[in-house]
Amino acid sequence: MSLAQVYEQEYLKKQTNDKTEKKDERHEAIRQMMQNLFVDLDALSNFRFTPKPPVPEVTIVNNLPAILIEEVVPTTVSDSTLLAPEEVHLRPKGDIKANSERTDTDKKHARRLLKHKLKLKSKATPKTTNPEEEEKEEKRTLLKKLGKMKNVRIEKADKNRSSEKTGRSSTKFFQQLQQSTLTNPTTKRRHSDQTTVTDSKRLKL
Repeated sequence: MSLAQVYEQEYLKKQTNDKTEKKDERHEAIRQMMQNLFVDLDALSNFRFTPKPPVPEVTIVNNLPAILIEEVVPTTVSDSTLLAPEEVHLRPKGDIKANSERTDTDKKHARRLLKHKLKLKSKATPKTTNPEEEEKEEKRTLLKKLGKMKNVRIEKADKNRSSEKTGRSSTKFFQQLQQSTLTNPTTKRRHSDQTTVTDSKRLKL
């Protein structure tokens, strides 16, 4: 085969787009013989016989999908990571709104819910054992009950009146002290005079 014939064949292949090349039977036979020889040499070079390398075999399996999808999540991970947020934590009723979007009714509703939660929390917590605080709480509860009753009026004491009363009582108290101090020294003196007389009589005897 001349060089011109080789160029001619390459040109024809490019024009016809014939990419399939014919395999030479002699080359295939030589390649197979070399593989067998290399296997024998590998067996001789080692201390023991090494098996032949595995040859991939084509197996046809029917009644299976063309694509199999496997989960990347390992088996040791808990199922909580696979749950939706609403399944882990209960979603609040109604639409979620920002503070600027909330109306007066929404604010009142949120305030009522907060009060209800605080009330439940206060019931769950143990009450204080301080007697003064217990008395105050009892007074508050009684005032609330009286306020709910009909034909009952609760009057608050004025601070001015209470101060006047305390002033009057204090003045009276000081007046009584002054009177007692004025009367007491005379009695003490009389008692002391009597004691001196009796002592002198004893000495004379």
